[in-house]
Amino acid sequence: MIIYLIGMMGAGKSTFGKQLATYLNFPFVDLDEAIVQHEGKTIAQLFETLGENGFRLIEQKVLQIESNTTTNKIIATGGGTPCFFDNMAYMNTTGCTLFLNIAAAEIANRLCKANNQHRPLLKDKSKEEIQEFITQKLAERISFYEEAQVEIMDPTMDLGLLKGVIL
Repeated sequence: MIIYLIGMMGAGKSTFGKQLATYLNFPFVDLDEAIVQHEGKTIAQLFETLGENGFRLIEQKVLQIESNTTTNKIIATGGGTPCFFDNMAYMNTTGCTLFLNIAAAEIANRLCKANNQHRPLLKDKSKEEIQEFITQKLAERISFYEEAQVEIMDPTMDLGLLKGVIL
């Protein structure tokens, strides 16, 4: 089974994904890291040279490559992955999608504490601009995220409870 984690940047997909992968004894893939490895360039470099649309085409290709390599895997997607092309339908068809539904204010707080130079969409933004950006992006993306098969509002939940829902 492939389990796709979706949600906004800063929602904790990678952190939660690693915990879930350890619990289930599944391999873990961070889609952004897989893209960097596959392309030999950072996400920021890909955005700069190809623009967002070019990056999203590569993202779709790597998502499909990663989801076809093994039967059991946790894949933490990028925040925008479900919102482009047919990625959400693809993920719902090929695995189980989990939406980490974290409040915009909490995500903004997390991101303001982090170094965001590797996040092209946040680079050089002030705290207020990050809050505004997250609120706006979440409003744009929520309809895609809500197509997930499972919604998680508390990523600190007992993983044993989640296992019964997804497996």
